[in-house]
Amino acid sequence: MQQKLNWRRFGTWLLLGVTLVLLTVVPLRTSADTTSNITVPTAVPAGMQTPSTAGGGLTTGFRTALNWNDYSATPTTAQKYAYLESGNKVTVKTSFSKPNPTTSVTYTTYLKVGDGAVSTSPTSATNDPANSKQSNVAVNFGTPSGIQGQNDVIGYELTAPTVSQPTWVYFQVMVHESGLFAGNYYTSVFPMLVLPKDYKPTMSYTPAVVFRGGSATATPSVTTNGFTLGLKTTTPSASTGSWAGTTFTATGVGTTSGAFSVTVPATSAGTAAKTYTTDTKTLYIGDIADQSAFVGNDATFTVQLPDGLTAKNVRWKGAGLTQNGDSSSFTIPSVTMAMFGAQITATMDVYQGDTMIQKDATGTATLTTIDSLVKGAVTPQLVFSGSNVPNGMNQAQGKVTGMSGEDLGAQTTWSSSDPSLASVDANGKLTANTTGKTGMVNLIGNTLYVTKQFKTTQPVTVARLAQPSPLAVGSTATLTAPNAPSGTKWTYQWQTAAAGSTNWTDVGGATGATYTTPSLTMDNDKQQYRVVVTMADGTTKVTSNPVTLTVNAGGLALREVPSFNFRVAQDGKPLDEMTDPTVQSLINGDFDGSTTDFTNPDIFNKWMLSDSDGNIGLSDTRSPAGQDYQLSVAMTPFKTAAGQLSAGGGTAKVLLYWIDSSGNPVIGGTIPDNNTDTTVMSNQPVNSTTGRLDQQVSALLSVGKSPRAVVGHYTSTMTWTLTSGPDAN
Repeated sequence: MQQKLNWRRFGTWLLLGVTLVLLTVVPLRTSADTTSNITVPTAVPAGMQTPSTAGGGLTTGFRTALNWNDYSATPTTAQKYAYLESGNKVTVKTSFSKPNPTTSVTYTTYLKVGDGAVSTSPTSATNDPANSKQSNVAVNFGTPSGIQGQNDVIGYELTAPTVSQPTWVYFQVMVHESGLFAGNYYTSVFPMLVLPKDYKPTMSYTPAVVFRGGSATATPSVTTNGFTLGLKTTTPSASTGSWAGTTFTATGVGTTSGAFSVTVPATSAGTAAKTYTTDTKTLYIGDIADQSAFVGNDATFTVQLPDGLTAKNVRWKGAGLTQNGDSSSFTIPSVTMAMFGAQITATMDVYQGDTMIQKDATGTATLTTIDSLVKGAVTPQLVFSGSNVPNGMNQAQGKVTGMSGEDLGAQTTWSSSDPSLASVDANGKLTANTTGKTGMVNLIGNTLYVTKQFKTTQPVTVARLAQPSPLAVGSTATLTAPNAPSGTKWTYQWQTAAAGSTNWTDVGGATGATYTTPSLTMDNDKQQYRVVVTMADGTTKVTSNPVTLTVNAGGLALREVPSFNFRVAQDGKPLDEMTDPTVQSLINGDFDGSTTDFTNPDIFNKWMLSDSDGNIGLSDTRSPAGQDYQLSVAMTPFKTAAGQLSAGGGTAKVLLYWIDSSGNPVIGGTIPDNNTDTTVMSNQPVNSTTGRLDQQVSALLSVGKSPRAVVGHYTSTMTWTLTSGPDAN
């Protein structure tokens, strides 16, 4: 097997290293014309009678066949028929012999036009043909010179009927004799070829557009038996094709043309010789050239038509691909050896200007594939996109080598089949997108090697480990890694880390392309997972982006509430230099909360400030989303170890507020320290992705006059209550 591979490569090298001599077999120019012909029918047409036995002397019967020359002289063959145009006239003659001149006779005539029914005249009076009248037939008997009478010089003037195409018209006479030799006697049938007045035949080609390897047939419009037009063609160029009779076999792009004609000879019936000819008509020849391509390169097939013609509604098919539209080109990307000998067909409608001259014209070409002299590779075949991807795991490196394994990077121009998935630099390094888009991208290398251009195409999977949706306690999370391309095997190892940790550990037994967690608890909230994918080489490893689980208690749940420590702001000093209130300021009621106007600079003199913000966190996994809820809070009276700030509470109040998306303060509520529930938040929407709401809040504290104030640390307990429904308190 190794020897065979080496031999093929050596053979390919010789083909490229030696000047290639193409031997083209040039067909001889051939223009084989056909001849015209008129064959007069001799058979008795349907509906007419077989001619009677010839008469003469003592024999009853017709002395001569019907002819246009003479009553009794034996006619030549050419005198037994006529060629006419519609409206022309010819007189036909014959002589009837009867042994007993006194025997009476009657006359009947028959006329048949083409394949139509036979028209029969009325029977004449005895020995008098005058009243035997029929369309296109007039009695034109001669003057009798003997004792036989009118039957001796029978004559009828025939007028060629109006026809739409060359038509054979037939005429026959019947003489009925009474007496001893009673019977019906029939003349020979006189045929007339009748052509329309100023007749102009037409012709066509089937098909009107033919492609290389196909054939077309020229056909005149005339279908009359015995009336054959001859074809005279132009001599096509040697590369276009050749004629054989009325059939043209195409070999290349171009045109040929031809015309049918026939010459109708003159007859003594009064018609002159005349030639009838079609207009010269052009046959168009198209081509789709065969293509050869190195494995990995593209092969492009193109419809070629003579000038003035265009292809529309082109339906391409071949090498497992299809393409429909008006494109006259069809590209097979990155051909393979399996495509060797593939037949490429294009079926199209061909137009000359706005006129379709051929529907469903079909051309065929052959694809020949040749082993490539270069090899392409990319490592790894998997990259991860988006943010938070481990260092280097979003990149792959392309490489092209020659026949001896030499690096051809310097001769290679790199590109990406889809820059929105991954970009590539001048050195063949592919980098996945930062938006998280996924799919298959081709790393394409175009390499100039031994004077030939080669293309390598290496597929790379651009993946991202999907972030799971919020999960409820008791459910499981299923994570899915990217699958290996067909024909390739990857292996997997799932890893986990605690919330915020970078210490990753393998998950035991989690070695499949998918991994399902155990039943989740709130301890799994913010737990991280990722997957390490080992490529088919068994050594190259690619680590995915991490994902973080969001685990919510079922339904509506309060996750986090804030705590506050209040101090006194100092004019002109930062917040971290706030001080504790004095006992006297509490006794005096300096922080009475007399304004809630945040635009009033005095507000921070009327309230104590929390030294840090807090977070209200809740989750809502109810279905459907957007149901009502209420969050309320109650405060116990502020107190120290020595006792409450006021006897019954209510002297102190906490104002909760937050800043909205426009930068404006929003007051949630003012909570007295007397254990009264106060609603501070209603129906704020949760995040549709996490099912959670996290609202950063700040607080202000007011204290009315408090004569019981003493030195110490005053505290109050806040009780938060989350309820569903619009009427919650």
